[in-house]
Amino acid sequence: MGVFFINWITSLEGPTRNLLLRTTIFFVYLIAGATIFKFLEADNGIQEREDYHRIKIEMQLRYGINDTSFNEFIRRIKFAVDDGYSEHSDFDRWSFFGALFFAATVVTTIGYGHLAPRTFGGQLFCMIYAFFGIPITGLMLKSFGERLMDTIDMLIVIADKKVFKVKEERGTALRTSLILFMIMASMILVLAGVSMRYEGWTYFEGVYFAFITLSTIGFGDFVPTTPHVALHDYTHAHVALFVFISFIYITMGLSVVSSVLVSISRIFEVKTEWDFISLKEDYDEYDDENDNDAGFSSPYALEEKLRQQEPPQKFFLNQ
Repeated sequence: MGVFFINWITSLEGPTRNLLLRTTIFFVYLIAGATIFKFLEADNGIQEREDYHRIKIEMQLRYGINDTSFNEFIRRIKFAVDDGYSEHSDFDRWSFFGALFFAATVVTTIGYGHLAPRTFGGQLFCMIYAFFGIPITGLMLKSFGERLMDTIDMLIVIADKKVFKVKEERGTALRTSLILFMIMASMILVLAGVSMRYEGWTYFEGVYFAFITLSTIGFGDFVPTTPHVALHDYTHAHVALFVFISFIYITMGLSVVSSVLVSISRIFEVKTEWDFISLKEDYDEYDDENDNDAGFSSPYALEEKLRQQEPPQKFFLNQ
């Protein structure tokens, strides 16, 4: 059944095949991910619920708290945590640097969720700010990524010709993607080390935070705004500097990730043996045929078509 479905899709032409094939891959990938996440996290989720109910009963028995009071207490604690409060950090989250970091999470679509506007004016402005800021940020990251990719392409070509004496360009797109991926991996590892030092996380937690951040997923379970309680000598200036440096580094990392995604897309757009994904050439040919049939040919194509038709016309007139 699956083979028949794939053969039916690949027998189609043009954008219809692209749409059906890529949609199928998306849903298959989605279902596979859901299955694996359920397998990995379901038992832990059950354990967390059991722990919560056990602690709730212990506190109610110890302090004589009924369900209504306990739920109100939990709600207020959750509200305070969502506002950015922690037991070892009482600095103003809405200072300039805090607001700068929040604005960066908005326009980059990271959205940690640890800090959000509560006032009507703040929420209204957040929507307007994001509406215009996200496209602006996307264009900036795309331009930076394309420039970085083009620079690496040029360096690879120069190295092939000058150092390795290679006359033909081979695999430039793939090598560029590998180099960009190594740069991205290096930035993730460095950011993980810094997070381990200043946030008190494990190295793996730092790697997890860096990847979730630079991929703009931004769960908010790890946020670089509160130096670890073990660092007793930090001041508000240290916190502001740390947040500002994190903002700059994350912005650079997003640009590198953007270039990686662009380079990977470029690989899939090349006509290779991966025809089940690489459909760009067929799509272009389909567009060209439709454009010619509809009369939307470019001036150069129209001129070439007339030139090819000219000899038969002259022969007919000579007769």
